[in-house]
Formats: sequence, C-alpha cells, structure tokens
Amino acid sequence: MEHPALKRIIFIGDCQVGKTSIIHRYKQRTFSEPYVPTYGLDFYSLGIERNEEIVHLQIWDSSGSPRFINQIKNYMSNSEIIVVIYDIQNRQSFENTIFWIEKQIDRNMQHKLFIVGNKSDPGAQERVFWEEGSIRAKQYNAFFMEVSSKSGENINHLFQCLAFSI
Repeated sequence: MEHPALKRIIFIGDCQVGKTSIIHRYKQRTFSEPYVPTYGLDFYSLGIERNEEIVHLQIWDSSGSPRFINQIKNYMSNSEIIVVIYDIQNRQSFENTIFWIEKQIDRNMQHKLFIVGNKSDPGAQERVFWEEGSIRAKQYNAFFMEVSSKSGENINHLFQCLAFSI
C-alpha cells in the first residue's frame, strides 16, 4: 500500500445550515439535536479507505458568523476542496451561497468546489429545490448533492466523493 494521500477541506456557509452536523454524522454515525454553534474554526481528521487506498482528510469546520470571515479566508487559501453548505429549508442560506463563493473564495486558486444542500430530511418542507442547487453548481463548475445529517442520507457518499474527488 502506498503512502496515504492527504486532502485539506473546509466547510463554509451560513450559521445553522448543519456544517458540523454533517461532519459528526459521518465521523460518529450519530445526529445531535441541540444546536451548538461553532466559534471560529474546528478541526477534524478522518481516514477513508477504498480498495486498499487510504486518504486522510483534514477538515476545517467554519463558523458562519461574519466576524470570523478573515480567519476563514486564511484556511480557505490552504484548502484543496471547499464545501459550501446551505439548508434546503432556508432560501436565504441558498441565496448566500453566492456570497460565500464570489466574495470569499479566491477564484484564482485551484480549489475543487462542492455545493451541498443539507436537511433533505424525510418530510422536510423544501424551500430550495434540487434543480436550483444543481443549476447553481453548474454556474460555478461545482459538484452538487443533497444530504441529510439527521437521517444520514448521502453522508457516506459525500465523504467518499471528497476523499476520492471526482
């Protein structure tokens, strides 16, 4: 087996879209109901194996608070993959993906970009439709998917895509 690959990833997006919940769902296989905000940045390290290949993910989980924008930008510049999360039940969080992509990401850098709609829970009242997320992703040449940190839907698939990027 070769030396493991390393990918630096940052999760960004508005407050309360579920960035931390997505990571916890994958890492701990659980969903925690009470909302606990991220202050600044949290760091996670994961190893993912597929066909005897191991990829280490260094994941930075960012606060959606505007007061941490400068700190977040520093970590984005060192990331290979940027994951912009929005809440499919919150139209404003979707509209704000434009802010996160156009105003915060240095488009001269060679980042891979993922746009992820979270909270596609069974029975959820969608305010942002899948087609809208897909169109937004095409606008920015990004990979797109919807996940549910609550039910676990597509969480494993998301992390496989991050580890073995398309």
